[in-house]
Amino acid sequence: MNDKQKTKAQLLSEIHTLKQVIAQNENSSESKDITEKFGGNDNSFQMILNDLHVGIVVHDSDTSILYANPAACTLLGLTEEQLYGKKSMDPKWKFFNEDNSEMDLDKYPVNVLLATKEPIETMIIGVNRPANHDVVWLTLNGYVQLDEKGEVGRAVVHFMDISEHRRSQSALAKNQALLAESQRVAKLGGFSFDVKTMEQTWTEETFRILEIDMKGSAPEVPEGVNFIAPEYRPIANEAIQGAIEQGESYDLEWEVITAKDNRKWVRAIGKPNYVNGEVVSISGSFQDITERKQAELKLIESEEKLELALKGADAGLWSWNVKTGEDVLDERWCGILGYKQEEVTQEISSWENLMHPDDKEGIMEVVQKHLEDEKNEYNHEYRLKCKNGNWKWIHALGRIVERDIEGEPVRMAGIILDIAERKEAEAQLEQHQQQLEYLVLERTQELETKNAELDKAMKVFIGRETKILELQKKIKVLLEK
Repeated sequence: MNDKQKTKAQLLSEIHTLKQVIAQNENSSESKDITEKFGGNDNSFQMILNDLHVGIVVHDSDTSILYANPAACTLLGLTEEQLYGKKSMDPKWKFFNEDNSEMDLDKYPVNVLLATKEPIETMIIGVNRPANHDVVWLTLNGYVQLDEKGEVGRAVVHFMDISEHRRSQSALAKNQALLAESQRVAKLGGFSFDVKTMEQTWTEETFRILEIDMKGSAPEVPEGVNFIAPEYRPIANEAIQGAIEQGESYDLEWEVITAKDNRKWVRAIGKPNYVNGEVVSISGSFQDITERKQAELKLIESEEKLELALKGADAGLWSWNVKTGEDVLDERWCGILGYKQEEVTQEISSWENLMHPDDKEGIMEVVQKHLEDEKNEYNHEYRLKCKNGNWKWIHALGRIVERDIEGEPVRMAGIILDIAERKEAEAQLEQHQQQLEYLVLERTQELETKNAELDKAMKVFIGRETKILELQKKIKVLLEK
């Protein structure tokens, strides 16, 4: 009998122990079925050991292998010759710890068993199998058999392939990490509570939103409601009771006061969960919307200020989608021309149809120049037709407010101002100026006529004076004689 046959013969006496090893593997229903079916037949049991998908290896006290079933060879990626030490192994063959780090030799399962004499339970190891070009992950259990002197006689290990389970766990961990990161970025937490016990479960982000230490557990519902600002608690309590008693979902926004006494706006969405037609729990999401709410409040404030400014200036708002031709004209824009908003079609054609024929070409030219180059302002005065048929002068200002990814204009927006009174005043001023110019011209002509007459009279007067002087000189000469 050779050594290998002798080893197998010796192991036949340990078949019952190996049965217990297999039975200890709680994850193997196959092992339980085998034990029950072949419990009393050692030869049959040995045959089954060879067919098991559970790897079994028996080591001698010097760590040499006495027995390994075929599943062990397959799982470890080694041949029988390599396992029994008759053929060298690839130096790249090695064990890994559960954290993927390379396992030190003294941490190998058999070495731990022989050193500690303590059982190994559910040890997770990775095996680099160069021949298979892969790493297989195993869950391993082991124990030692002691002789009459208390010395180690055998070390038995058995293991199963959990590679698929580990890959699933790894994928799940990645998905959970991605979900957690997504929740952190979106500031979106989750919650669930039992309607009978009122015990809650929160996600990490919910703890972060409320600035609570995540080491503790989520408070029960009544205590949790206390984080809601007092002015919103009645609304929250009513929503929660409605979900519990009437099965009504809710989607509400309210302010909370965190554990650090900071006020935040949150959006709470809750829905009932049923078992046999009865609400058993409420679950939902809890999102920090403080930034959005603050932006909304600023926008509302800005819009109110804009509304006051536009109202004071009697200005109307307009927005034109360059691509679609949609033209949004607000109530005041329509009102300037005497229309109700619903009476004006929200299309660019409506605006064009209201243009004065003499002004239309100039208007479109100014618009086109602005679309081609924003340096060319859209700042133009022209006439639009009122509901009563009259023409009204307006002052239009606007600019491009949106472009597509290629930089092309998508939308223009601006205002129109009613300048009819100003235009009327300008017309009156121009008329007065013309009248004044006429009066000035008329007066100038009168003055010129008078000046001509005066000049003529002066010439007559000067002529007379000259004659008088000459006469006086002659009289003087006569008197001297």
